[in-house]
Amino acid sequence: VNFTMHARCVSFTATSVPGLADKAVAASERRRISGLVDRCAREGTDSWRVLHGVSENAPGVTIDKFGNSLFVQTWRSPLSRREVRDLCDAAFGGQLVGCDDIERVWVHPRVRNVDAFDVEGFENDTDHAESFALAGVYTRNGRSSIDFSQFNPNVFGKDLSSQDLGFTFHELGLGYDFVTPRAFGDSSLFLDFRPTRRWVRSYVQTQVENAKTDDAQISCLNSFAYTCGAGLCATAGGATRVLHTDHSETYLRYGQRNYELNGWGGGVAESDGDGGGSVVINSRFESYCEDFYPAARQLAGLPIPGRQGRG
Repeated sequence: VNFTMHARCVSFTATSVPGLADKAVAASERRRISGLVDRCAREGTDSWRVLHGVSENAPGVTIDKFGNSLFVQTWRSPLSRREVRDLCDAAFGGQLVGCDDIERVWVHPRVRNVDAFDVEGFENDTDHAESFALAGVYTRNGRSSIDFSQFNPNVFGKDLSSQDLGFTFHELGLGYDFVTPRAFGDSSLFLDFRPTRRWVRSYVQTQVENAKTDDAQISCLNSFAYTCGAGLCATAGGATRVLHTDHSETYLRYGQRNYELNGWGGGVAESDGDGGGSVVINSRFESYCEDFYPAARQLAGLPIPGRQGRG
């Protein structure tokens, strides 16, 4: 059985989203009423969208729960310090339903060249309450001070690129690395793609159960793999082989790490080659760093001008 999966200098003044914290609290209650929070608990999931701003009266803002962190993205003007402080108070004070484990709030603007990354401008600002909140990680300790001049992220600026900020979160019983996003970049797993990942796992499981022989070969091609979440679900469902293709070697390495987190990274053995060293054996992770169309043609044995993978 074979099938293919497709997963895919401007200055601002702060424009607060009135009552953002209240909207997040109300949205979290709607998710409880809808049964989402309970379903996530049953499925071994600690990550979901807490607030989808465009449809919940907070356009330009999304709030996602990844494990014990809230990941706040803005596509318009930066949030004000007042809004971020109130959101932190709500998160750390247990007001968000299903989010009692939150330890940090990560404010991540998506508008390029936004002032929220301008540390020097932030430090020289005097209108503390209504001016923009600096992009960064706000942790539980010391976040409730009413002195807005002291309301600073614990991690900001160049320190946001540190891989030490990464952590593990879970979806559908599988572990994933939260990779520190690049400035203005995406999170390491798109939560709105979860129904497809759930379907992939279920579909593969069904194929395994319906196979007439125990050694049936079920292979999948996970194209546009990104961090390989869809392929990981195929492997969890029982796929014999999953090949991940993506033009970015960097993201494929993140996908390999996700396999390792779930016990499918293989082990290390001494190489039999003349050069000595070690090799990875019994790994369930397989990747091909190439864009989809060149990869598909090459896998089919068709000639094509070579295109190099890039990191």
